[in-house]
Amino acid sequence: MRKYLLSLSLILTLLLASCSVTLSPPTISEPTVPDTAAKYPETDSVTPTPALKKIDAHVLRVLDGDTFEVITASREKKTVRMLLIDTPESVHPSKPVMPYGKEASDFAKELLTDKDVTLEYDVGDQKDKYGRDLCYVYLLGVSVQGQLLEMGLGIISYVYEPNTTHLESFQKSQETARKTHVGVWSQDGYVLQSGNGYRYSE
Repeated sequence: MRKYLLSLSLILTLLLASCSVTLSPPTISEPTVPDTAAKYPETDSVTPTPALKKIDAHVLRVLDGDTFEVITASREKKTVRMLLIDTPESVHPSKPVMPYGKEASDFAKELLTDKDVTLEYDVGDQKDKYGRDLCYVYLLGVSVQGQLLEMGLGIISYVYEPNTTHLESFQKSQETARKTHVGVWSQDGYVLQSGNGYRYSE
């Protein structure tokens, strides 16, 4: 009987040992934080280009390829000189008509005479030494300077900071004319580089 009890006790001990389970606390992994710095790298802050002053005007008379007279909505008469470009002389009192001067003047007269335009002033000087308003000129939203440059009827000139807001765009238009050898770019040696853009050879 004693043997029997010992055997029974041993069996119960073994059963209890095999059934006992040690429960470990669950492992909680730290939440993954997305690397926003890699996805959205820091960038230098960009200062927006200030809005340029614009006025509407009516063209009264075109003097040559880059100069014309207007009257504004306030009935003020102005002489406008197009910013950043120079067309060949066609009406200079002491110089002969230059190659493509007449073509530039005729184009400007046909395009602008008796038309409503938008004049845009840059952030620097708004008048030249002759009292003419320095402006970017738009007809129906299209840059007149850009058209003259692209057709080879003008060159980038009189480049003075800070009046250079549209210089990069004008350079692209001029490069189109230079690569295709149209207008003033069709004559070797006619257009020369200068300290403030380009100039015509005398």
